[in-house]
Amino acid sequence: IIDQTSPGLKRRFGVGSYWLAGFRAFRNLPLQPFEVYLDDHSVEATFAVVSNSRYYGGHLLLAPAADVTEDCLDVCLFTSRDRSRDLTYLLGILTRMHVELPDVHYLKAKEIGVRGKPSIPVEMDGEVIGTLPMDVEVASRSVEVFVTP
Repeated sequence: IIDQTSPGLKRRFGVGSYWLAGFRAFRNLPLQPFEVYLDDHSVEATFAVVSNSRYYGGHLLLAPAADVTEDCLDVCLFTSRDRSRDLTYLLGILTRMHVELPDVHYLKAKEIGVRGKPSIPVEMDGEVIGTLPMDVEVASRSVEVFVTP
């Protein structure tokens, strides 16, 4: 979806451009499962969000227990291979109840490895940054904030 959102569409509609691209691409996007390795176990998923902040895209609460001051990352994994579950996931996200769904796993981890077909893109902050495989880990104290009186 990120790759199919043109820069012009992003400038014109902002976050809404991703929704438009998502609805256009919904029927044709392949569900390609991949394996997510978390500290001491693994889960197969078809969509994953790894975050240290609560919101995704500025307004979707995907990681409700995330805290930027913690030394771990929050991981929300959607595991169904059934395309019809995507609508349930979307409704769950919009009502902030997605973590209660039986095929959604919400976990915390310090080190995450994601393995799957190299054709599966990885997105960060609205831009594709590469493809699988990808490793993610907490970088403690990587950002320092100075406040002047």
